[in-house]
Amino acid sequence: MTEHARAALADCLFAWNKLEHCSDSQTFRIFWVAGIVLARTVGDVLHKVDSESSRAMKLAIKEAFETRQKDAVIFTQFIKAERDQLVHQYDTDVYADDFITLGIELSGTVELSNLDECIYKPLGSGPYASEDARDVLKLAIDWWLRELEWIDSKALEIQTN
Repeated sequence: MTEHARAALADCLFAWNKLEHCSDSQTFRIFWVAGIVLARTVGDVLHKVDSESSRAMKLAIKEAFETRQKDAVIFTQFIKAERDQLVHQYDTDVYADDFITLGIELSGTVELSNLDECIYKPLGSGPYASEDARDVLKLAIDWWLRELEWIDSKALEIQTN
């Protein structure tokens, strides 16, 4: 069972929920770091802790990495890349300014309007550029949920054969 990885993922989901409801940039930054580090920790815990629970689990995790995770864009270009950038440089790909100015065309004239801080925090580059960072973190959480389900199912299959 992917028990320990699921605990890390539950904490990641908690951090994401806090991001969804935060209203200031510092709170956003702190929960962003927590959420990203926890998203990466899921994989580390799979390899270092959950894989030791049984031979079947070790084989299932190995197969998941070799066939499903190693080239997954959400893992390589978001979870791992963003975590490495945060941990090693304390830098992020999330738009850092407090406000985003939008130009809204109304009846042929453009009116400028500022979005309040934390309403929209787009990623600046990569395959998820311009998407709200919280939405991409939620994609990562959902991806991990599917991966953990697959690993548990595969370990059970290996164990019963």
